[in-house]
Amino acid sequence: PTRWWFEVAEIYRRTLFVGILPLLSPDASVRASVGIVFAIMSVAFYREEQPFRVDFTNFIAFIAQYVILLVYYCGLSLSTGLVIDFGLSGVGMGIFLVCIVLGVFSLVLWLAIHRMRKENVSKELIANNAMRRAEDASGFSKNKFHTTFRAIFNTAVPATHVLAFHYTKYELTRYAQRSGLRSDVHAGGVIFSLRGPHQMVKTEKQAFSDNLNDNNEFEAVVVVSLPARMLVPVPGINDVHIRMIPSSVLLAMRPTAFTHVFDPGPWLRLSHAMPHAVNGPCLLPPTCIVRTYKLIAGLDDEEVESNATSSAANTLKKALTKTSSTKSAWEDAGLEMTSEATQLRLTEDVKASDELSSDLVGLVGDISIQYPKTISEYCISM
Repeated sequence: PTRWWFEVAEIYRRTLFVGILPLLSPDASVRASVGIVFAIMSVAFYREEQPFRVDFTNFIAFIAQYVILLVYYCGLSLSTGLVIDFGLSGVGMGIFLVCIVLGVFSLVLWLAIHRMRKENVSKELIANNAMRRAEDASGFSKNKFHTTFRAIFNTAVPATHVLAFHYTKYELTRYAQRSGLRSDVHAGGVIFSLRGPHQMVKTEKQAFSDNLNDNNEFEAVVVVSLPARMLVPVPGINDVHIRMIPSSVLLAMRPTAFTHVFDPGPWLRLSHAMPHAVNGPCLLPPTCIVRTYKLIAGLDDEEVESNATSSAANTLKKALTKTSSTKSAWEDAGLEMTSEATQLRLTEDVKASDELSSDLVGLVGDISIQYPKTISEYCISM
């Protein structure tokens, strides 16, 4: 439900229909008339309020209220003898009601099965996209890049959208496909370039400086389709081709259900740690991602994953040392040595220290979310 009070109100509504109306009056027509009034009120409530998060559930609940209204109307017709005017008997009216209820039940069952099959297909597609490796574009020429992106733009980008590029490290592309692109805390959003790899200039290295490898190169690029009106200039960068989606917009794009996200864990942990941080870490949904490309040859997936995990543990050790988050301090605070507890502790340190905020927010985004196993193992060994 979308309202905290709905379940309580629903209990009272059901009690009214089942426990109060039958005892309201010895006259069946009075009971049926009052039932019709309350049934109409239920229909209006479910139609206007739509109390459930899932539209399908709201539709089923709305249909059920009409069935209740029909039952009370039929009861009123039986008690007043109105069925005789229609040439029906009590048995005929009963058969009619049974057929209606069974018909609605069959319809709901068919819709539920159809919806379940559709969701399974959607989940399979999402899983395939999340597990798909980045395409190797290390040998692409400028013309190859141009024709490839032109074909993507013509087939996968709506008229109101633009093709944008997020340059990053190779190991972070898997994280982007599974959960989404994490925002830059300093800039206050996710930064993009409107120039492809074949058009890059020095400004890209300035805008994505944190994503350069040891050789001062970009290892991969994430290609996304975004509404043009959502992109705004990046503070401190005077280049019309460098744009970003602000964190406030990302918060508005946060889904209420995560059926289209392969790994919703980062979304849940970030929203729990920083529910009101408009300029804090946010995520761009992975459904915006069109393609991912590897820009440097010779990157082995297993080797990259191993190096990233080792680097994550080292970064965690340094950050915990800076913030004096020792094992004794954790035990005194009564916190468990888990990835979630680590993230919450680090989040508190972020709020308490502006000097360390950049390191710790990066840690929350890159380690607590992406490598929770590393954090748990390290905390246990402290």
